Amino acid sequence: SLSTGARLSRLRYRLLTQLVNQLLDISRLEAGGLRLEIAEVDTADFFERLRLTFGVLAQKQAIAFDVELDSDAPATIHADGARLRDQVLGNLLANALKFTPEGGSIRVRGFGENAHFVIEVCDTGAGMPADLLPHVFDKYFQIGEQARSKGAGLGLTIAHDVVHEHGGTISVDSEEGAGTTFRIVLPVSHANVPAAVS
Repeated sequence: SLSTGARLSRLRYRLLTQLVNQLLDISRLEAGGLRLEIAEVDTADFFERLRLTFGVLAQKQAIAFDVELDSDAPATIHADGARLRDQVLGNLLANALKFTPEGGSIRVRGFGENAHFVIEVCDTGAGMPADLLPHVFDKYFQIGEQARSKGAGLGLTIAHDVVHEHGGTISVDSEEGAGTTFRIVLPVSHANVPAAVS
């Protein structure tokens, strides 16, 4: 097995690589150069992959993880599935896992609403004070020492910008000590893809 020193070196390398990639993404977004690979995304498959990927991490931390796709959710959406999974839901769920204590719970729910696909990520974690909520998507903004020790405060900025590039919105509702809910609203059809003819 790896020595403690080797494990720390590997962790530092992974965090540094993640930071560099996030800085590159921010630079591309600010330069208007973020290219979305728009394709038809199967929402059931998308949610199942989230369940498999993050369910294991949640189980290791003794956190209940629930993924729900309502019957009224669109079967498919036109989107960049990889960016939504890695840079949007990945960042939101990484934060939820970071701030939710053992014995807590995280729920991801998807449903249809006015020709849009809505995804909500709810956790029973530490929550945030009301006066900080307007700043959560600001570049480099972080809450608490725990966050500062594990990242650069770019994840939510990237998530916000990727959702915006899809023509969607992302918002947050939180109460200190009572958890946080992020709500993503995405158009079913992207502007660059013709809507399906029924």
